[in-house]
This record gives sequence, C-alpha cells and structure tokens, in this order.
Amino acid sequence: KDWGLVRWVTVNPSGSVLETTADMSVGQSTFSVPGKGQYLTLASPDKLFECHINVDKAKTVAFSQDPAKVGGHTLHVMRVKDEAGAIMMSIMLQYDPAKGPGNYLEGAEAAFKAVMDKYGPEHTLCQ
Repeated sequence: KDWGLVRWVTVNPSGSVLETTADMSVGQSTFSVPGKGQYLTLASPDKLFECHINVDKAKTVAFSQDPAKVGGHTLHVMRVKDEAGAIMMSIMLQYDPAKGPGNYLEGAEAAFKAVMDKYGPEHTLCQ
C-alpha cells in the first residue's frame, strides 16, 4: 500500500492490452463465482478502479527491477503468475507524471524494495 501510484497492465491473449493507473492503497474483498472459483477484488474507495483476480489460478507473485526497453530507467514490477508461469497481470510503479519516466514518487522505490526483500524474487501464494 505504500507504493503510491502504480500502473496495472493485463494482456489478453486475443490481442488487447489494458493499462491504467490507480493508487496501490485499494480496498480488498473476495467473492466466489460458481464454477469459476474464488476472486480477489482490489478497488478504489469510489469504485472508479476495480480489478478482479482469480486466486484459484494465481500461483506466484514475482518481483523484478529491470531496465526499461526505452529510456534506460529502472522499472519496478510485480507480476501475478498462473501455474504455468504465464503472467496474469503486471503491477508496476508509476513514475511521477510531473517529472517523467524514471522519476518515481517519494518513498515508492524503497517501499517496493522492502516488499521484494521480504518475499524474494518469486513468492508462492497460499491456496
């Protein structure tokens, strides 16, 4: 929750990519869909942002700090992966829009690193 503004990215295998930004301090709740499984909902208080993750399919969370493909700055990324290791969703620190790529909001990089240090590069989720 201390990461501040993050970019949420999901890639649909049919050919679309959805990216949006929202503060990481979202509320959490769970619900079950008969025949499909248990879901975790992450939502902003005003519900303008909602994300639903099938926790029955999410098996690991991977953390990385990698160079950007363009720009040379460091990307700080958490990836939710399924049993086969396929990426279900990526959540990355969003740079400060007033300062541009590579310039993160105060405290965000340290907060990300603290979580990565706590869980390691890849963490198996409890089922």
